[in-house]
Amino acid sequence: MEGNSPPSEETGTILFVDDEPAIRRLYLTYLSSEGFDIDGAPSIAEAKTALKQREYELLIVDKNLTDGSGLDLLRMCREEYPDLEIIVLTGYPSMDSVIEALRYGAFDYLIKPVRDLELLKAKAKRAMERRRLRLENRSLMSGKAGPVNAAEGEKNRKLKNQIARMRQKLSGAREHIINGNTDEGTAELESCLILVEDLNSLID
Repeated sequence: MEGNSPPSEETGTILFVDDEPAIRRLYLTYLSSEGFDIDGAPSIAEAKTALKQREYELLIVDKNLTDGSGLDLLRMCREEYPDLEIIVLTGYPSMDSVIEALRYGAFDYLIKPVRDLELLKAKAKRAMERRRLRLENRSLMSGKAGPVNAAEGEKNRKLKNQIARMRQKLSGAREHIINGNTDEGTAELESCLILVEDLNSLID
């Protein structure tokens, strides 16, 4: 396993899996320079070892690897590391593989080589933001804060309702995108952004 940078409070931890040394070195060097705490692995076997050794926020994996398919690693991670966000890369895109990756919970699907490195950084940040929001929402839903007064109880009720609506909208958007209805999917995502603003006002 290859490592490139110390932990960063502003970004997060990434495992980058690709069997092409030049591609792996390029992306590790760039993302490391942007403050990400990133490790690299050339195979599914080494990726599985790395995942057992530390907790990552994001997995970026090539679809075609020498010892198997990155989609198989995606499916395994969905079962064993459900909070891990995943971006799939491929040099040989097909609609079937895109649909399969999204169906198994990939955050995004990018065609390599990704020449726009700023785009890769932006995708990584958005994936981690989604993970952190999900964990925060889960904490709110778990009710670990203890007894609350009437005002706080009403606030928590509204937060839970907004989160439930966001989940419904995101589920609808995913289904639309999987089925090729990008306009409907975009509309659902725009509705989610409005709900996020409402959540921010409740939290503030």
